[in-house]
Formats: sequence, C-alpha cells, structure tokens
Amino acid sequence: MVLQALALVITCAPPQVSAGDDVACVLLDGAVYCWGENNDGELGDGTTITPRPRAGPVPALKDVVHLSVGDDLLCAVRRNGAVACWGEAFARDEPVRRVPKAVKGVSDAVAVQVLNRGACVIRRDQSIACWGQSRPPRTLGKLGKASQIAMRDGLGCARRKSGMVECWSYASRQPSSILAPPRPWLTGAQDIAVATSGLCGVVGGRVQCVLEASEAPPALRVTDAVAVTRNNERVCLIHKTGTVGCSRRGAKLTAIPTITGAVDLSVGAGFVCAVDATGAVWCWGEGDYGQLGHGKLQASTTPVKVLGLPANAAPR
Repeated sequence: MVLQALALVITCAPPQVSAGDDVACVLLDGAVYCWGENNDGELGDGTTITPRPRAGPVPALKDVVHLSVGDDLLCAVRRNGAVACWGEAFARDEPVRRVPKAVKGVSDAVAVQVLNRGACVIRRDQSIACWGQSRPPRTLGKLGKASQIAMRDGLGCARRKSGMVECWSYASRQPSSILAPPRPWLTGAQDIAVATSGLCGVVGGRVQCVLEASEAPPALRVTDAVAVTRNNERVCLIHKTGTVGCSRRGAKLTAIPTITGAVDLSVGAGFVCAVDATGAVWCWGEGDYGQLGHGKLQASTTPVKVLGLPANAAPR
C-alpha cells in the first residue's frame, strides 16, 4: 500500500500487515510475526503442517522494511536491499522453504509484491524486477519508474510518483513474461490494489475501480480514502480518520467496528486484517486455519485482536 512506498529505506518501517490464502503476517519495528496455515512452512519457523492461531516471530528476520504475503509464498525486503522468501516453492518440483532464504540476484530492493510462485520488487532506481517458476530475477524494461506495485494472478499494476498507473498481464502467471505493453489505467492515484477481476485506486480521496463494473463507484461513495485493498469479492479502505470500511460484491460500504487509527489494511482469501500505529492487529472473516490470530480455529464476523504480538513494538 501507499503507506509503505519508497520511503521504506529507513531505519524503522511503519507497521505493515499482509494477508494471503490462510496466513497473515505483520511487520513491526523490523521484525516479522506470522499466524495461520503452515502446510508449506508459511510461519517461517522451521516447522510445517500445524497451523498456529496466534502470532509468532519469524526468527531469522530482524531488519525488514517491507513485507508481502501471497497465497502460500511470503517475501520480505531487508534493510540492505536483499530479499528473503519462505513457504511455497517457486517451482512445483522444488522443496518448500521452512525458513526465509535469500533470493539470488536481488540486492537493491525497497518493496516487494508476491505473485503465485513468483514475486516482483521495486529497486532503488525505481525499476521493477520479477522472477518466478525458477526463472532468475530480471528487470521489466517496458515499465517506467514505479513508486508502488500491486499484483494478483495474471495481472500487475505499477503506480508512478506522478500518480499514473500502468498495468500489464502475465503469460501463464509467470512474472517474467509480459504479454501486453503497459498503458495508463488511472491518473492521480495515491494508492492501488489489484485482484484478478480488476484494479482499484485512491484518487483524490475517492476510490476508482476499473474492469469490474459491479465493484466500481457509486458503491464506494467516499471522498476521504487514503488507502485501498481488495480481492475478487471484497474492497476495503482506510478513511483519513483511520477508520475502516468494506464493500462486498459491490454492496454499500459498511463501517468496520472496533478499528480506529488504522495505518495499513490487507484483504486475504476470505478474511481481512488491519494494523494501527501502536502495532495492534485486528482480523475478521474465515478462521478455520487460525488466520485470524485470536487463539482459535474459528471464524468471526467482527474484528478480533491478534494475540502473541509484543506490546508497543511499533515505532511511534
């Protein structure tokens, strides 16, 4: 999200939350904490199989500035520009990574976004490099300088500092193969979010969506949005006040109770998580794999607080 754009090259990154298939993680003061499914080593602690319904640290990561959780693949950018990934393998014939392992060929990243069995990074020069399916990282030369990238299976979008948004499609969901040259999709955007069905962006406090009329305005009639996140069923946003609202399948925007002072928000597969400036995380939705982090393998229609996080871990 825009709250963690190129300003990530700092000593302490702001709190960031990222939700995937049935797992979620939060970045607090350089450390990463994860909870939920663990079949492919998504928790990064050397174990597999057993889900964990409360947050626990990824022991190897203490200096992270940006984080992205995909379906079952997770990647983090370290302060020195290196990228470490864990969980699902890049190729189906490779073993899962139970602990974070460095990605060869990436040493100058400032932000990362995970795609199915692949990922893309923004480099310090604002170029985009991608890898996947065991292909090594390479720069996507057709794209301009990026301040933010957002991806889902088969679709990627990059937001420039000017607010112009360009999108492209992948061949066979492989980040290293661009099918169509980028073209402007939005202008003046401050934040973007992508699902396979389309793109949503924050433009002057309003949420504009393209490619999917059922979730486009006027369903999201707001003028004070600062950040947006989405999947194919749900679009959620943070208001300027720090409150959160969500719209499911194009329905009217509904305020989410309990959450105030939100600084980051992420929609996973059937659940949503938000983090505030103190480092407290709240999740709601499906919870059968512990992805809500509230100590139970149960769903919740209202936000529940993630357990196991250190008190006051987030920078103020």
